[in-house]
Amino acid sequence: FSLYIATCLFAMMNLLTGVFVDKAMRTVREDKDMVLATRIRDLFLGDDEDNACEEITWEDFSLKLESNAMQEYFKQINVEISEARALFDLLDSDGGGTIDSKEI
Repeated sequence: FSLYIATCLFAMMNLLTGVFVDKAMRTVREDKDMVLATRIRDLFLGDDEDNACEEITWEDFSLKLESNAMQEYFKQINVEISEARALFDLLDSDGGGTIDSKEI
C-alpha cells in the first residue's frame, strides 16, 4: 500500500512540475515576442514618441535590410533576408503598403 501511495505522489508531483514549467516557457516566449516587436519598432521609428505617426514603406524597409541590426533581427526570428518582402506584407496588416507604429 505504501508503494502505491508513493507512486501516486510521484505522479502528482511530476504533473505539477509539468504545469509550472509549461507556464514558465509560455511566459518566456511571450516576453521574447514582445522584445522582438519593440526592437523592430525602435529600428524604424526610433525611441521617442514624436515619430509615432511615421509610416514605413517597402523602400525604407529594404534600405534597412543592409544594416547589422536588421540582419541580427532576422537571425533571431529565423527568417532569411530573401523573405523580407513576405515579412513586410505580414506586418502590413491593413494592406496599405506601409507599416505604422500601430501595426508593429
